[in-house]
Amino acid sequence: MDLDKLYLYASNNALSEATLALFIEQPLVKLEEFELLLQEELKELFQEFKLQSSKTVSVSKNDISVKDNISGFQMNGYENGKKRWLIQAKPTHPYYSLSIHCLLYKGWSDYKETLLNILKKISTLRKGIFTRALSLTYVDQFNWLEEEFPNTDIIFKESDFIPKSILNSKKPWQFGLEINNNRTYKYKDSLEYLDKIDAFIRKIDNANYNIVLIHNTVCEIKEIETIENLLSQQNFTEHLDFAHNNNKKIIKSILKNEVLEKMGIKINTDA
Repeated sequence: MDLDKLYLYASNNALSEATLALFIEQPLVKLEEFELLLQEELKELFQEFKLQSSKTVSVSKNDISVKDNISGFQMNGYENGKKRWLIQAKPTHPYYSLSIHCLLYKGWSDYKETLLNILKKISTLRKGIFTRALSLTYVDQFNWLEEEFPNTDIIFKESDFIPKSILNSKKPWQFGLEINNNRTYKYKDSLEYLDKIDAFIRKIDNANYNIVLIHNTVCEIKEIETIENLLSQQNFTEHLDFAHNNNKKIIKSILKNEVLEKMGIKINTDA
């Protein structure tokens, strides 16, 4: 298989973004206090803090008023002039989400260590953030640098996750799939989870096609816990490792072995 025209997002991997999101029961309040993380506990990683607002429109008989409401915040961290870290808090129906994004991924061990450190600092600043579920999302990207894109099956293989109808397509396409929509998988009889997959190929210009694969593992926490309690439990890190390994399992079931080798993913392992 000739993959000379296929280029990874980064020089050493295809991962453009990794995100851990916690879905919490109640909206965060006094959001301006989280800037203390940037000034003190996390100043090595983050340099920028922004409050985010949403607008509420009220209509009365004689007047229309618009009010800005502070609804979330964003913290940005840079490395060598490029954004590497992002913390975002915002409403996401039906819950509120707190997410930690890595935009320059250097490996799972590095990412997980930083995640746990950030969550520890957040839980020290604000105790009692009750968490209902977590999700781990990976975004893999490739570019095909040629005027004509080959059949999709040069990258994707036949599986339960990819519609067979698109494997012979040479045209840009998009699909989304939520696996087990009516039931969830179980892991060690204690962790319920589901998988969500989105993929698309889009034409950037006459000689550049962008291939994007997004995989999301959503894990429901059996009993609602505060972040500080989650961090004290060994199975929390096990859940994170499981979500990471599950991503590799899904990726291996979707992509051709030659593409996996190009990504540096070991084929004959469980994760």
